[in-house]
Amino acid sequence: MNADLGRSDAHGLSSTLEVAPSEDERPPERGNVREHRVAATTAGILYITGTVAGVLVRVTTYSPVHNADDPFAYALQHSDAVTTGALLVLVMGLSLAFVPVVLFPLLRRVNEVLATGYLIIRGAVETACYIIIAIAWLVFVPLGETMSAGPGTASPAATRLGTLVTDFDGAQAMTALVFCLGGAMFYALLYRSRIVPRWIAVWGFVGIPFYVAAYLLAMYGVIGGNSSELNLLTLPLALQEMVLAIWMIARGFRPAAGSATSGARSGGTSRRTPPPWFVHTFWRVHRGLYRFSGGRFLWTPASKRGWGALHLTTVGRRSGKQRSVIVGYLEDGSNFVTLAMNGWDDGYPAWWLNLEAHPDAVVRLAHQGARPVHARAAVGEERERLWDRWIAVDPDNDASAATKSRETPVVVLEPRPT
Repeated sequence: MNADLGRSDAHGLSSTLEVAPSEDERPPERGNVREHRVAATTAGILYITGTVAGVLVRVTTYSPVHNADDPFAYALQHSDAVTTGALLVLVMGLSLAFVPVVLFPLLRRVNEVLATGYLIIRGAVETACYIIIAIAWLVFVPLGETMSAGPGTASPAATRLGTLVTDFDGAQAMTALVFCLGGAMFYALLYRSRIVPRWIAVWGFVGIPFYVAAYLLAMYGVIGGNSSELNLLTLPLALQEMVLAIWMIARGFRPAAGSATSGARSGGTSRRTPPPWFVHTFWRVHRGLYRFSGGRFLWTPASKRGWGALHLTTVGRRSGKQRSVIVGYLEDGSNFVTLAMNGWDDGYPAWWLNLEAHPDAVVRLAHQGARPVHARAAVGEERERLWDRWIAVDPDNDASAATKSRETPVVVLEPRPT
């Protein structure tokens, strides 16, 4: 992230803190429309496959075995159905697990932390829960055979064991909590990116509390694990997921959010600018912290960020007064390289306009004194090389620059004699 903070000569005090694009507008990927369409269609098909498999498991296996007076006897008489139920659980789990896998390259452009969390929760943890349930179904028939050869499937011991294996209310509650945690991350990503209409994401957020409540109530015995009350509470989220799946198959992802270049093609950016009071407050707080700390809020490219922060002093193009700003930088030999982005706004930052008028400036690095520099804009192959270096340490800059109506200047600060 290229962080710059300064004053505007034209409009007095204003912040130009450069951050990643607004989270609900950041383009999720720069790939072509066809790739996004394939991802949306594949995810939609996987959603429907997993849901259909889950419904078949409940209808053909879970409900009959759970409601049987002698679960082991029923399983022995319908062993093929129980085995098929276990396979359907695996189909359901793997189908739903591959949804975040398919969408991860797209969603990580929105928020990599949320996308990674979604991939881990829905792709790994939830799948592990389904595998455990499938294994329980697979061992149910051998257990029934053992009980039949011993005390009998209708004996008290067999009844207790059968109830233990088939009573998945607790396991289902844990799986539901994992499912909803991953779902909340997914809906947050959908809401921020707008790749589907926001009402679909909001619908998901509304359905989550009812879904969680249903399985918690079943776990504590308030309602039955296969009751109409549970089905009614889980219905809103189940319908939402089907609507989402059908939307992805039929409509795909919205082009405006599915292409990082769409903002640039339209001649501008649709990102919303934070209110002035927020921008001014953020700038004042950051500048105050810098002064109070004696410059300890600067760092070098050796940090875990991969880029450093320096203090740049320019001469105001109109006032002729010194203006200070904190910008991110990379080292290129003896030069310092920064990007002239303008935070939440589309135009050039004030400090770059000042440098265009007065290229001589002064920089201060972390724990070092002042260094006089001369600024210029990189062009041609040099610009491409330096831009690629920035993208290598912070890919978000590429998506942010794509929302601008003009090319982002790559600024080279060269040492100059004192």
